[in-house]
Amino acid sequence: MAHIDECTLQCVYAVERETKYELLKQKIHQYEIENFNEISQREEFLNFDVEKLQYLLELDNLKITCEEDAYNAITRWCNHNVSARREHLPRLIACLRLTQFDVDFLLSHIQSLPGCELLALQSSMWIRDHAARAKINIRFTEARVACIGAGNCSETTMLAVYYNDNLGSLCIMQYNKAEDKWEEYASIEYRTKYSFRTILKEDNILFIGGCGENYDSFNTVISWSIRNKTWRELPAMNQARDSHCVVEFDGKIYAIGGQNDGNTLQSVERYTTSNGWEFVKPLITARYGVCAVTLNGKIYVYKLYYFLNNKFFSEKESFTFRGICKHKLKRQKKIYLTFAKSYSRRQAQLYMDTVPNGSRCII
Repeated sequence: MAHIDECTLQCVYAVERETKYELLKQKIHQYEIENFNEISQREEFLNFDVEKLQYLLELDNLKITCEEDAYNAITRWCNHNVSARREHLPRLIACLRLTQFDVDFLLSHIQSLPGCELLALQSSMWIRDHAARAKINIRFTEARVACIGAGNCSETTMLAVYYNDNLGSLCIMQYNKAEDKWEEYASIEYRTKYSFRTILKEDNILFIGGCGENYDSFNTVISWSIRNKTWRELPAMNQARDSHCVVEFDGKIYAIGGQNDGNTLQSVERYTTSNGWEFVKPLITARYGVCAVTLNGKIYVYKLYYFLNNKFFSEKESFTFRGICKHKLKRQKKIYLTFAKSYSRRQAQLYMDTVPNGSRCII
């Protein structure tokens, strides 16, 4: 069923209730699954009975961006008639994938709902204490299928990208927070084998530069859709480079330093969809094997050399730009870890400790 407006949707529901035509009922049901976020904002949604809403929320293939969308739908439905619908909150909230929320959300939003205190506490314990999970009875512990790879969400989906020498291809692993383990999400073909860099841009992973079997540097930039698992070629960099670093700042992507056929680079270039790649102010000193982070209007570039007495020795440079980026990056033992603002440094360290061997980058 194609996208339909508010007036047409109300007519369709009215015809289905009057005729009880089974095929039309099935078509409406499928439309509700595929367009739940849209449906939940319509007036007709407020007339759903609790059984119908519960059935939809239980579905693993319900098309939502993240669990917070389902929570918001429940809230809107309940607020339409609080006195009559408040008693249904526990059965509806129990249909959410509560372990996909962070603990702060559970305690601030779920625990305060009438009859949902135990659900919030059990889910919080499930997330915090892995050893206790076998003793906790939670109906749903895994993310919905439709949420995998979705963007624009307050939750964080962690993906590890690495080259599998045995398969001769790139592998993408996804971290299952509920089960505390990494699972294969996709195996993809990519000609650049070494020293490429990746960055997350909306629902796409951008593979930037790198080198091949003969260690010849590439300037290619290819976008891989997490949602559709398809490739799309983007404008190439002006300078072929590997062992560089990439960072997003103020909506623009920067490729910094690196090597070109063994020569260390000082150049920096910036990508925008309107102008493609263009050179900007170079590094003070040529760098390769660097990593970068943005903070308080600056891009910081770090070169991490070695361990000595269990301490890092490093150098850094900074560039002043406008704006603030909300992502940070930490490097250790050739593993790059990017974590969103919803994760603390301590939590991120715990995740890093469990990444698959050989991982090059975590997004």
